[in-house]
Amino acid sequence: MTVSFHEFWRVGRRADPLHVDVRYQGAGRFDDPERLVSILYGAPVLRTCLLEFMLPWAPASGAPTVLQAILEPTNDEEAIDAARDLRIAAEPRRVPKSLYERVAVRVNVEPALALLDLRDVGAREQLAQNAGVSRELQRWGLTQLDRGALLSPHRALTQAITGAVLRGGALLSPVDGLFAESRHAGDIVAVFVGEPFAPRVEIVEIALLTPLHDEIVTVAEELGLVP
Repeated sequence: MTVSFHEFWRVGRRADPLHVDVRYQGAGRFDDPERLVSILYGAPVLRTCLLEFMLPWAPASGAPTVLQAILEPTNDEEAIDAARDLRIAAEPRRVPKSLYERVAVRVNVEPALALLDLRDVGAREQLAQNAGVSRELQRWGLTQLDRGALLSPHRALTQAITGAVLRGGALLSPVDGLFAESRHAGDIVAVFVGEPFAPRVEIVEIALLTPLHDEIVTVAEELGLVP
């Protein structure tokens, strides 16, 4: 039910790419619901990190249909609004500037991390028996903790999983974090940081993120963004 990890990629702030402050967490998919342990997110490949960061800026797939449904203006005010909507829709969507204020780092961990593999059916079945996880499944009308539930947008559910692992007695042996499918492509790692967790992480490669970075160009094209 666990996978061993020695290395992963992360996109972090230039000043300290591995720093995570629990005070500013809460919106992340596997953040600690009690805000006591920080979660350091990363992925086995850089492409997944970039997708996680850039996807919110990608054009909505249904945007053209919505624009086509705009009714013919009946007065000057509606005409101005319609023209503004069309102008905004025609503007190219760009990679957020905040990405270029960060760096990509390849991280080595010794000793290796033992991450709970949420792709494992047995692990999910065990977690589903936790009271907090079970309550969230019922809340969203989900009958089991399957892949669909894990990939759903219900952060209260995925954060309840973190809470169950950290302090809910859901596992027989402690782990250093979680290993799960990304909602977009590939897999992600969520590493526990903070008492009693002290992973020994070391940056072994730093890559500056610029509009000319090969992987940024590739992912931007895939998402319909301008680097």
